[in-house]
Amino acid sequence: LTQVLASALHQLKSPIRASRVRIVQPGPNEKCTIRGDAVQLKMVFVNLIQNAMDAVAGSGKKRGAIVIERNITKDCVKVVVGDSGTGWPGGTLDEMLLKTTKPGGSGIGLYVVKTAMENHNGKIIIDRSPLGGAEFRLVFHRSTEGCPH
Repeated sequence: LTQVLASALHQLKSPIRASRVRIVQPGPNEKCTIRGDAVQLKMVFVNLIQNAMDAVAGSGKKRGAIVIERNITKDCVKVVVGDSGTGWPGGTLDEMLLKTTKPGGSGIGLYVVKTAMENHNGKIIIDRSPLGGAEFRLVFHRSTEGCPH
């Protein structure tokens, strides 16, 4: 999962640089393995990071931040992508699928995220980020015991 996230950030290197958004990854960069399809998981991260960059750009702030945190336990891996953008517009993830708040957007990005997470028996929790924008918590189960959200 660590390599997949690094690959997604590398793919977005130029847009991140152009956006002047600061990517913060607190904590150790320890390796983490889950069963899954690397391409699908990379698309999850690419979509969430791109959406976060767009939200920061739409907020009118000259500089913004995206925080990507990982919490690894014996039973699960949680990856949190939070931003200092405009925040979640409200409603559930299912209500927002194939809808967009961005000019020229299609809304398909969140559909890709939701489908990939379902394919990996994962869960998505949407909340307000401590940075003021949206926060997506991705929960991947590593054991049959599950994990707290």
